[in-house]
Amino acid sequence: MNVLMSYAANRLRDELVKTAAVSFVAASASAAGQFAVHWAVNKWKSEPSVEPGEESDTEIEQTT
Repeated sequence: MNVLMSYAANRLRDELVKTAAVSFVAASASAAGQFAVHWAVNKWKSEPSVEPGEESDTEIEQTT
């Protein structure tokens, strides 16, 4: 009986470790995705906007 209980306890522990590992990986991927989206949005918001037909301040004027 002790052998069966030990086997069952080891199997349960193994399944819990696998579940915890998968949850950790999923949470890490989610956090990385959220960071990437926030970074991209902040970068996009920080860029100066130029309306169509207007010249950008960063354009180099060519003189001939």
